Amino acid sequence: MRRIAADYVRDMFDLADPVARAEAYPFDVPDRSFLFRGEAPVPRAGRVPVVCIGSNAAPSRLSVKLAGDEDPVPLDEAVLHGHAVVYSAHVAAYGSVPATVVPAGSRARTRVFVGWFTPAQLARIDASEGVPGRYRRVVRHLRLETVGGGILRRAHLYVGGAGPLRLRGRPVRLAEVASVGTPLPALTQPALLRLLARRLARGEPYRAFVRRLVTDADFRGWVNGRLGHLDEGRG
Repeated sequence: MRRIAADYVRDMFDLADPVARAEAYPFDVPDRSFLFRGEAPVPRAGRVPVVCIGSNAAPSRLSVKLAGDEDPVPLDEAVLHGHAVVYSAHVAAYGSVPATVVPAGSRARTRVFVGWFTPAQLARIDASEGVPGRYRRVVRHLRLETVGGGILRRAHLYVGGAGPLRLRGRPVRLAEVASVGTPLPALTQPALLRLLARRLARGEPYRAFVRRLVTDADFRGWVNGRLGHLDEGRG
């Protein structure tokens, strides 16, 4: 398992350009299992397994969410059966449209991570996710196959409080997250942000639209109120 140190410096949130930062979601997700802080092996006993997608699987974001907590966090690469990682129907304060998880048929297979958090760390992650508003943390019976060959059938996951963003009635997958076996459409984060700009801010330059999502909370709130109605007046 690759170790990632606490002083990991590739922090996408330090990007000077807010548009590049918004487009970077889901940020610096590694390509294999990793240990955030500490030295292997880390016992799983007493820890809570959480399906990690988006920023919860990005070391740069974990370094912010868990700042001051020196306990290590093992994150195991896994395949989640029967579900897909899709866009949540809300825009985050940093201008990205974050992720949630939805059932996607028995053939669906999606690459995720299983993070093993202490109860204290889990409380910190809850706070960063806006539980119980922006997200709810739920316990689900799932089928997760770790790359090491283990099977996990029960885990926690974060579900978007606004539900999934839908286009033509269907949730939209994050193209940046590997997934097979589902007919759901997929868009990259930049492509989705450009679509939102066309639908919700016609005539406004794209970069100005994204910057306003970051700097203007009232405007961002208005956009969030429209994300459930994107199919109306398609253009």
